[in-house]
Amino acid sequence: FLRAADHEVVDVKEQGWHGRSDRLLARIAERRHCVILTHDKDFLVHANIPVILLRFLDQRPSNVIRSLDQFLSSTFIRQLRRPITIILSERGIRIHRRFSP
Repeated sequence: FLRAADHEVVDVKEQGWHGRSDRLLARIAERRHCVILTHDKDFLVHANIPVILLRFLDQRPSNVIRSLDQFLSSTFIRQLRRPITIILSERGIRIHRRFSP
């Protein structure tokens, strides 16, 4: 879905980084100026970049894609320029600002 929508995607499994520490993955993402898209809320501790946290009860791809599509089509997308957490769920979009230590 993301690649088809012309977004650059770096997949942890495709890169052979599966099992690496969240801290290391967050540093790689920060160096590459990436946004982390994850189900793992542990990234919030390590990341000084935007994190999109997927918190769905119904994790079927069609449900997640629908929510991601709505988010990417919204004005909230501009928020991805600073270290924030965006939580996507069946309830909608929540944005939490994070401050660097």
